[in-house]
Amino acid sequence: MFRKTIPIVLFGGIHLMFLLGIVFNIFGLLSVLGFVPLSAYIFFKYTPVKFNFKEYLFTLILFGVGYVLTTQAIDVFSVTSVYASALVGAVFSFFHLKYFPLFSSVIYSGSFAGMVSDFHIEEIYVECLIIILGGNLFYFLKDNFNGLGGKLGSIGFGAMLFPVILGREKSFLNEVFDECISINPIGELSSNKTLLFIVITSLFGTILTYWLNNKKGYGPIKASAIPAFIVAIPLQLIPISGFMALVPVVFFGASFVGMSNDKTLGWFPIVVSSLFYAVLFHFIHPHFNGYGGSLGATACLSCLFGLLLQKTFQRKSVRIQSKP
Repeated sequence: MFRKTIPIVLFGGIHLMFLLGIVFNIFGLLSVLGFVPLSAYIFFKYTPVKFNFKEYLFTLILFGVGYVLTTQAIDVFSVTSVYASALVGAVFSFFHLKYFPLFSSVIYSGSFAGMVSDFHIEEIYVECLIIILGGNLFYFLKDNFNGLGGKLGSIGFGAMLFPVILGREKSFLNEVFDECISINPIGELSSNKTLLFIVITSLFGTILTYWLNNKKGYGPIKASAIPAFIVAIPLQLIPISGFMALVPVVFFGASFVGMSNDKTLGWFPIVVSSLFYAVLFHFIHPHFNGYGGSLGATACLSCLFGLLLQKTFQRKSVRIQSKP
């Protein structure tokens, strides 16, 4: 019985950390509403953890590979975090190991943790702790919550426990535009117009990924990483500021919503989840504070909200695939 509760405790701990570490700073006591989507946990069947040391060690190594490749791409080649993570995911989505089918998933999850800003990483031991914690979270959650968009990103955010505890602060917008001479092709937008564009971008990213994943057979990693990488290329080539600089970020996070399996979320709840993600992103993204996995955690809460809504209007139980 205790082994079955491990996934719930770990996943719940990640989302609790997200709600208290980020959402609470914006909404205060209203953040308690963020606990409502977590009630959707009850719709998942839980698989006890079966420990295999070789698989466990391999998971830690691969999570570290995703993390290191992403951080090095950002530091050495001065690419954006979205570009780096999407590139890592896109490349490794073409690799398949029969004896370890989650190969690309672990690396992609590690790449989300690798999106952490360098001002959080002043000591090498912090990076080691991120990799160890992230690898453990992935391993003990690998057979649970499958088919739910944002799961891999949530694991990436869970690996941020020690940066969150250390609490080095910097705003998201400063992080994006520091030391950057850029152009703003559409000028300054009002808050309402910004939200409208975020909604449009979110819907496009979610629907495209969901369609590629479930209808064209690309699988969740390819369906998310390849389009996100393509969208991120212009920003990498042209220094753009303003809302246009946020487009790849919004799209990338929305693609995590679209990574949901159609046996978990149908078209209507996916669209609702995408809208919820867009609104949530609009209000909280300035407070992401450079934590890797923030987009994924936002997407996952949005998918849980969509799942909760879906279950409200239908009695059919959600059947979760054994593979993500």
